[in-house]
Amino acid sequence: MSEIIVNMSGLGKFTMTLDLIDPSNPDDLDEVEVWRATFCDQQSDDCDIVFFEMGTDYEAWDLIDEAITTYREQFPTDEM
Repeated sequence: MSEIIVNMSGLGKFTMTLDLIDPSNPDDLDEVEVWRATFCDQQSDDCDIVFFEMGTDYEAWDLIDEAITTYREQFPTDEM
């Protein structure tokens, strides 16, 4: 497993791990994957988990961006 270091303005510095929870089914018309992103605050060691969906046509940066966007939506701050 790999960790990604994420600096989020107003929130701090986190390690982020991404796990594919439910891969898309090629027989499904939706072709949606369910991902889990675990964000751990490097200062406090507190961790939060978010789940999000991705279509099957994306690049790594799209996946990372969606994970961060979902985290910011579920754990908003006053700076946003």
